[in-house]
Amino acid sequence: MTRLLLTTIFLFLILFIVTRGQAVQRERFFQVSGIITDEGNRALSNVGVVSFRLKRGVLSENTGIYSITSTPGDTILFKALGFKKQIVIIPSSFEGRRFNVDIVLSMDTIPIENVVVLPWKSYSEFIKDITSPSPIDPEIEN
Repeated sequence: MTRLLLTTIFLFLILFIVTRGQAVQRERFFQVSGIITDEGNRALSNVGVVSFRLKRGVLSENTGIYSITSTPGDTILFKALGFKKQIVIIPSSFEGRRFNVDIVLSMDTIPIENVVVLPWKSYSEFIKDITSPSPIDPEIEN
């Protein structure tokens, strides 16, 4: 009888230790925020901010301010038309409730001079068509 009682207590103790070791750690959330500017220190609006781990995204406001929920070890992507993408990795050891990071995006386009598009292949064809007499409309002629 004592042997059965000791075996039962031993099994319950092992079961308690095993289930205690498998406790699921809750994921910690915190706020990532800051200001997004260009190289000239002008605020950028409508910049896409995406959290890879949570698969969520937001757009920056007209003042360049953004705010998104994240977790430790997350990767955040900043993306805007005409600018290079930028990635920020949140440290896995971060313990705070707010993570502030200001982003400066650099231009990804090359400005070019004005381009004039003409319906002629060359300038000489253009001169030829402009200087040649055009047919007169019969209504105007009468």
